[in-house]
Amino acid sequence: MEKLYTMNQIAEMLELSVRTIQNYLKEGKLTGKKIGPQWRFTEKDLERLFSDESFIDEKNIDENHRLQEFLKKDSVNKPEIFSILNYPYKKDFKLKELMKKINENIEKANKCRFYFASTANTFKFFLEGDIESVINLQKIIDENVKF
Repeated sequence: MEKLYTMNQIAEMLELSVRTIQNYLKEGKLTGKKIGPQWRFTEKDLERLFSDESFIDEKNIDENHRLQEFLKKDSVNKPEIFSILNYPYKKDFKLKELMKKINENIEKANKCRFYFASTANTFKFFLEGDIESVINLQKIIDENVKF
């Protein structure tokens, strides 16, 4: 059975507010199923959102902001890393499977954030957090995006 995500889970995964997710639904950028009073989303719904050019543009601006904020930090409690992985576009890339593995590992990680963006020619993965968690996620991504 396909895993379903709540609006709160999607907002948390994408580091967006629930209101923004609601706006994406209203604008048609994100589709889902209403089960009772609550919305549920599949990984295919997320894939469609990730391929929406306006979403990608918004996320790219957001990612630049995140990197700038990371660079501006003048104190931290423990070592942190910000990693950007760029991979060439690959037709048979299995985004759904990779997102599932990443989400499973992020839940185990102490402090790690994950962002994903794609263009017509690249897949971009942004990882931020404690060094061990980021390195583990980098390995998972690299193992699943083989060239």
